[in-house]
Amino acid sequence: MESWSKRYRVWNFLVEKKYRKQGIGTELFQYIMQFAKSEGARAIILEVQSCNDPAIQFYMKQGLHFVGLDTISYTNNDVQNKEVRLEMARRLE
Repeated sequence: MESWSKRYRVWNFLVEKKYRKQGIGTELFQYIMQFAKSEGARAIILEVQSCNDPAIQFYMKQGLHFVGLDTISYTNNDVQNKEVRLEMARRLE
């Protein structure tokens, strides 16, 4: 929980490839959102690399949307490398 913003930041979220497309990720993410809400979070936020289309699509299905980017998070050549840091978030009601 980011105490200053009341946002719950997800740092690591991964379902191994052989277990994907079975609903496991959706169940886990639903649990994370419920837990964050129970802790008083007003939103959930996370980072995803712009080149990770499967993850971006998954997060969009979970109701997250684009809220920001960082074009020099990984290297000074992130744009040229086509790998920038995207921030995605969802308000919790």
